[in-house]
Amino acid sequence: MRTFVLFIIFFCPFIALSKTIITFAGESEGPRYIKNLLELALEKTKSEFGDFELVSTDQHENYPRLIGQLDKGIYENFVMKVSVTDEILKNYNVIKFPLELGVTGYRVAFSSQRNDQNKCDNIDINDIAEELTVQGIGWLDTDVLKYNHFNVYGVARSQQMFEMIKHKRARYFFRAINELPYESNQYPNLAIEPCFALKYPLPRFFITNKRDVKIAKRIDIGLKMAYKDGSLIKLWKRYYIEKIRFANMKERQIFELKNPYIKSLDDEYLQYNFKFSELNDY
Repeated sequence: MRTFVLFIIFFCPFIALSKTIITFAGESEGPRYIKNLLELALEKTKSEFGDFELVSTDQHENYPRLIGQLDKGIYENFVMKVSVTDEILKNYNVIKFPLELGVTGYRVAFSSQRNDQNKCDNIDINDIAEELTVQGIGWLDTDVLKYNHFNVYGVARSQQMFEMIKHKRARYFFRAINELPYESNQYPNLAIEPCFALKYPLPRFFITNKRDVKIAKRIDIGLKMAYKDGSLIKLWKRYYIEKIRFANMKERQIFELKNPYIKSLDDEYLQYNFKFSELNDY
């Protein structure tokens, strides 16, 4: 009995204090929505899976390096956000919950030519596609636009793309609608095209190494719990709702494009996507 009491005294505090370490690929700039979302999912599941500690990688590491670290298992329970593809679905544990509720699949362009809102009639997607569009080298957006017959020129850095628009070396630079307010403040002299937007499936999910089954299950459960009880929507609104209003989507003609890189992805995730028809409900 004495031995048991000593065990409780000396070892139980350490047992109680043990935590699951989760490593997160840090966001390089701007508001920390994705980190806060991950913390929310982990908090929702503490009663079932226990306490946790969330640590971040170097915020300046690029995507290829992060994927390499994930493949090698350098970090414990490594979680990162990706734009999903069939290759990603094949090689990793994918938590099939759209982290931004589908907002990033709507794209509006910075344009080298100013257009009047009153001259938005008779816009042809083929005419848009013929104009030179600048996008990032290695971006999935670039591949999607090329597949849909857009005239795309790849550039390494975002700043260079804005400079190309500024100096009229390209007509369009498409951005996710949630990126517009911040970037329009950064580049106040650039015009935002007022007449149309592109839409294509671009779900962004959390992924883990295939070995990290337990943490992937925990995050999946936590995200769906938070969505069901409304706490996820509350967090999402804080970061996104005003950005959506800024994009003025009700006044735009929306052209739907195909994303051929997610053929193996089922449609179940779509039930969580934001719908513009419900904007006033938010």
